[in-house]
Amino acid sequence: MADMELPEYIPREELERRWHRVRRFMDCDALVILQNVDQYYLTGTMQMGVLWFPREGEPLLAIRKSYERAKKESAIRNLVPLKTYSELPALVPNPGETLGFELDVLPVATYQQVSKHFSTSKIVDGSSALRNARAVKTPYEIECIRRAAEQLDTMFLDVPSRLREGLPEFELAARIEYVLRMAGHQGILRVRRFNMENHYGAVSFGETSAYPHAFDGPVGTRGLYAAASVMGSRRLLKRNEPVMIDVCGGYAGYIADGSRTYSLGPLSQQMRDTYEYIIELNTWIEEQLRPGNIPSQIYQ
Repeated sequence: MADMELPEYIPREELERRWHRVRRFMDCDALVILQNVDQYYLTGTMQMGVLWFPREGEPLLAIRKSYERAKKESAIRNLVPLKTYSELPALVPNPGETLGFELDVLPVATYQQVSKHFSTSKIVDGSSALRNARAVKTPYEIECIRRAAEQLDTMFLDVPSRLREGLPEFELAARIEYVLRMAGHQGILRVRRFNMENHYGAVSFGETSAYPHAFDGPVGTRGLYAAASVMGSRRLLKRNEPVMIDVCGGYAGYIADGSRTYSLGPLSQQMRDTYEYIIELNTWIEEQLRPGNIPSQIYQ
């Protein structure tokens, strides 16, 4: 896997593999896909448009902008320009009885603008088919994740030489972003959940890692402003306190999440004891993650 070559654009056979997986989970005649990441997963391009994904046969990708770029990037054979959503009935004259929309992420206004052109069909939530299919990665996707993890290796090795007393969190965060970008980071992280924003991750000194925050994750961040509480504040680094770095590498739309804890000088005995306990707990969790075990029971 380490030597797997990745073409610039997703090959046709990879797309067909994904189509087959999504169709296994579909309980409708077709999916109408508008979210950019779902479109990219099934087409290899992330342009503005509508993907018509039937239970059988070739999908149809109708692009508003940019049609030229979509033709270059996507291996889909049915690719047409689209000016307005009102053209959809002519492109899909027989939509079927049930259509699935991405109701977990689709804005209501967009849903209304598109769904009104399929008034004879029953609308259902098709997001679970996409999410279940995407949860199992192909070898191509695993290679992308591995390359994202390599970016983290480069960054984590750079951090120790940058630590000094008086270093602001945001300055270390800027260095981390620079190293990751130079290692090929895509420069953006996407989160499907509504209003759940992320940048590269968290850079927190001392008690900042426990600072209250809205993000659905364990590591606290304060940030420079209340409007953007990400990747480091103006807090200065002190000796003998933890430096928590929890960030994601990003390659071709895929991410690898990694975290490391550093310090200038030894940490307190209490923190070292807590760390050893967490290591023991993590080992126990790994032992429980076996086929047939129920995650909710492990959590309890």
